[in-house]
Amino acid sequence: MMRQALTAAGMSAALALAAPAHASDKGWDDAGTAAKNALIVAAFGVPAVQGDWEGVLEAGGSIGGTILITQGLKEAFPSRRPDGSDDKSFPSGHTSTSFAAAATLHNRYGWEA
Repeated sequence: MMRQALTAAGMSAALALAAPAHASDKGWDDAGTAAKNALIVAAFGVPAVQGDWEGVLEAGGSIGGTILITQGLKEAFPSRRPDGSDDKSFPSGHTSTSFAAAATLHNRYGWEA
């Protein structure tokens, strides 16, 4: 019981003394891209490692279709990015592609993926 109390107190002190993190817009973009790419690799890699070639095709169809639809919607409904760089902010390619990859894994393997 005492050990748990000391651990909780130590964690609380570490959190209280930690400097707040500041991520730049570029840092968030890099993190989002890394997460998206990791999900894509997993969506293709998990079935490939298991020899589930139908699962690889399913991932390719899901992710490929999502990219095509997302790009089409970006062209059909231009929306200015907050930084003003272009008119292709909606829908989010990172979000739609990540969701397609994760949904493919979940549909194929459930929560065990």
